[in-house]
Amino acid sequence: MKWLLKRTLTACLLMGVFCSAVVVVGRLDYTPSKLKALGIDMCDGEPCFHGIKAGMDWATVQKLFPHGTMEPKYYGVDSVEGLPPIRFFPSSDRTTVSRIWIVTDMGTPSFSFTAKDVIADYGIPCRVYLLNTARYTSMSVFYPKLEVIFGDGVNTTGIHTNSLQWTSPVWEVIISDQSQISCTTSTESYIGRWHGFSDAEDYVRRNLKDMRIAQNTSVKP
Repeated sequence: MKWLLKRTLTACLLMGVFCSAVVVVGRLDYTPSKLKALGIDMCDGEPCFHGIKAGMDWATVQKLFPHGTMEPKYYGVDSVEGLPPIRFFPSSDRTTVSRIWIVTDMGTPSFSFTAKDVIADYGIPCRVYLLNTARYTSMSVFYPKLEVIFGDGVNTTGIHTNSLQWTSPVWEVIISDQSQISCTTSTESYIGRWHGFSDAEDYVRRNLKDMRIAQNTSVKP
């Protein structure tokens, strides 16, 4: 009996040491995420690209990316570390950065990360916007000063699922302080809170449910 007790205590001790080692190794893993490795990060609590945030001095853009081209409406940079074209939009008086737009051709994404990586880095979005057209279905997720547009999910047989999945491709990344949709935008059938990785119909159904709950709450004395 004592022998069994000693063996049990030894096994528990070894398991505790093993778990502690896993935690320590995890904390010492400083490998940047896929987004951070490409320069898409948080700077002083706000989304940024290579240290550039919305509202930052416009001259900083050309200093960091001198090989870009000034177009009538934006400053374009063809490629940075394998990313698709990047466009920096100035404010109306051209003194600060109004918007950073990283965009790829719809249907042919060239980002090396997917929806899973975005959610892992930035957490639960404050709003999800559904966009359906005859050509494609997409979902936009919103964080303060950040919008990420995902393409339609595809299952293992290559068929589009009209849903947001972990593997959904990223079509656009937008850093801006002037988005038409924010975390306080009212819920509609096509826009609402995060309902997880699910299909568009489920999002519409849950958004409508949230609207009914809000309406019932507002009419109570």
